[in-house]
Amino acid sequence: MAMKLLVPSHVLLGISQETTSSKPTILLSPLGEACSRMDLTAIHEILEKTRNKDDEGIANDVSNPYLL
Repeated sequence: MAMKLLVPSHVLLGISQETTSSKPTILLSPLGEACSRMDLTAIHEILEKTRNKDDEGIANDVSNPYLL
């Protein structure tokens, strides 16, 4: 029975280990940053702020009888 060698994909593709170990720079929104840190408090605060802004617009729309 032939033994199979496990070779990392970066070796097969000819990519150096230095390239694969560095994190790519990605710009995230505040919500994305909070999610990447798994910061539930920050996520909650962002959602609360967003919800309050959305509620203001909905209240104005509902109060206009011509929009119904």
